[in-house]
Amino acid sequence: MRPVFVVSLASMFVSLLAILAFSAITLVPGPGVENARTAVITVAGVFAFAWFAVALWARRRENAALHSLPPNWLRRLLLGFGVAYALGVLLLAIG
Repeated sequence: MRPVFVVSLASMFVSLLAILAFSAITLVPGPGVENARTAVITVAGVFAFAWFAVALWARRRENAALHSLPPNWLRRLLLGFGVAYALGVLLLAIG
């Protein structure tokens, strides 16, 4: 569960980076531009909270007995989604 914990914490920090990046940029005024920026910041905040919850869940499961661990497919799914999410947000925020 340690890789899930690390990836979820990294994804949470990437979400916080996206919130900072999108709140710091200056946009050319236009119809709906400010609403789109607010929506992106809100979605990043929700994902930051969700990744924090996954990190807490993984941390509690780290010292659990072997029979109470989640299945391998769930751990692989969380790892894959976390890495894809982090790369996508970094591409969107930096690029």
